[in-house]
Amino acid sequence: DFELWVTGPSKDLHSGVDGGAVNEPMHDLTALIASLTDQQGRLAVEELLVGLQPVSEEEERRYSALQLDIDSYCKSIGVAKLRTEDRKAILKSRWSEPWISVSSIETTNRSQVFRKIPKAVVGRL
Repeated sequence: DFELWVTGPSKDLHSGVDGGAVNEPMHDLTALIASLTDQQGRLAVEELLVGLQPVSEEEERRYSALQLDIDSYCKSIGVAKLRTEDRKAILKSRWSEPWISVSSIETTNRSQVFRKIPKAVVGRL
């Protein structure tokens, strides 16, 4: 787990007055987060892949033998569909492959007032 802080102006700003004139911490944070995966949704942080052992033949056999019910799994986690329908790929992504999940994003705009550009944001990954 780690936190990714992005700071900008010395105070929260009004987006209708200052928007477009300054670099905004939320834009920068979301761009950084988006860069963690490629266009196909694969992890794009090479350092997290260093030393990663490939799935063994035995693991491949075990994944093939498991009968994951995709519809039941989707229902149990409250989603309409998954990133793929490939059962083995789903199991590998859950149990064998590294991944970065964004668990929260917070800003210095504690009052949650609309039209505020926060001076800082933090993403928890």
